Amino acid sequence: MIAYNNGDSNGNVGNIELEVLASKAGTFEKKELYKGLVTEGQVIEPGTVMSIHIQDLLEFKNFFLENTEYSDLLIRYRSSTVKIFGYYRRLGFDRNNGNFTISMVHAPSSPQRPVPFLNLSSNESEVKVQCSETISEGCATIGFNIYVDKSCLLTYKVKLMSGRTKIKSPNIHQINIRIPKYNQEYSQEFGIFNSFVATHNPNYEPFIYTLEDIRTRKKELIFDKKKAAEQYSNVKFK
Repeated sequence: MIAYNNGDSNGNVGNIELEVLASKAGTFEKKELYKGLVTEGQVIEPGTVMSIHIQDLLEFKNFFLENTEYSDLLIRYRSSTVKIFGYYRRLGFDRNNGNFTISMVHAPSSPQRPVPFLNLSSNESEVKVQCSETISEGCATIGFNIYVDKSCLLTYKVKLMSGRTKIKSPNIHQINIRIPKYNQEYSQEFGIFNSFVATHNPNYEPFIYTLEDIRTRKKELIFDKKKAAEQYSNVKFK
């Protein structure tokens, strides 16, 4: 179990309880193989990537070899912030190879629609941008991208102009913008840190990596705000 702080202030993972179950094939029957508190509230500084709990799943291998009616291993955890077990993973037991496997699922990516790009990195109080956005009758929303170079609470109003026509929204909008440390926001088994640890710590010893540790070993994992802006907008930085 890996925890990482992708923000600008200290975070706390809270108390985490882990439960490992065996599932009987073709039924809803389950047998508890392990249950325990794996961490008791730990502070994580910004940019830190660390191991919370390392569990060797092969410890449960003999149970499956001796009880052939069980087919899957279930892993669940519960944090101190919720009362029920949340994160849930199912791993199949491969009797031919004597190990546990999990399928890798790829979510289809949808193409990004070009929208107006507003660069607010110069701290100007007003920014104008030309666009060819078509507003259909009854349209309630208009998309645009905002670029900033540091985390902030952005307060803004929107004005639309077409020829002599001006539409000014009376609403004041606010949005908390956080510049992440790493490219990855959410992770499961096949995230960037899982592969990073597998490469640099193949024996899966307890670890703590700082932002600079990651940058030195694999700088591609560090979030590049300009590259991200170019990816999601028709903009090129010099």
